[in-house]
Amino acid sequence: MRHTKKGIQTHRARGFTMIELLVATTVFIVVMTIVTSVFLIALRTQRTVIAIIAANDNTFLALEQIAREVRVGSGFTFNGGELKFTNVGGTEIRYRVQPAGGGRGELRRREGNGGGSGTPITAENVDVQDFQVILHGCLNPGCQGDNRAAEVTLLLKVGTVGSNVPSVITHIQTTTSVRNLDS
Repeated sequence: MRHTKKGIQTHRARGFTMIELLVATTVFIVVMTIVTSVFLIALRTQRTVIAIIAANDNTFLALEQIAREVRVGSGFTFNGGELKFTNVGGTEIRYRVQPAGGGRGELRRREGNGGGSGTPITAENVDVQDFQVILHGCLNPGCQGDNRAAEVTLLLKVGTVGSNVPSVITHIQTTTSVRNLDS
C-alpha cells in the first residue's frame, strides 16, 4: 500500500512480525505434541486390545478342544488341579496347568498313564493362572442317576503375556454335557 507523506511515497512492509511467528510456532508445537501423544496412547491401547483378543481366542480354542473330548468321554475325575477321563477311543486323557517359561502357566494335555508333561494346548501369549472343573451329575459308567445328561463345567483364569502388554486377567467358563446318558 502506498502512502504519501509530504510528497514521499513509502511502502508498508508486508509479512509477520517476529512475535507473531514465535506465537504461531509455539501454538503449532503445542498442538502437534498433543496430537502425537494421543496417537501414541491409541497405538498402545490397540496393542493391548489385540493381545487380549489373541489370548482369549486361543483360550476359547483350548476350551473347545477339551469340551469336544469331554462330550464323548467317561470316568471323569478332577483332583489336584487335574481333569482325568477316558476318551471315546479308550485312552486315558489328563488336562492340567503346568508352569512354563517366563513365569507363566500353560494348559497341557497328556494321553495314557505314561510319564511326561504332555502337550501344551495354550499358546505362548496366554498365562493360565487357574484351572477348575465342576462335575455335575452321573459321570461314571454304571452310575445310577436321573436319566439326564451329566455336565462338566470348565473354568479358566487367564492373563495375557507379551512385551509391553499389561496382563489383563480374564475368567472364562464353559459347560458341556456328556453325550453318554446315565443308565
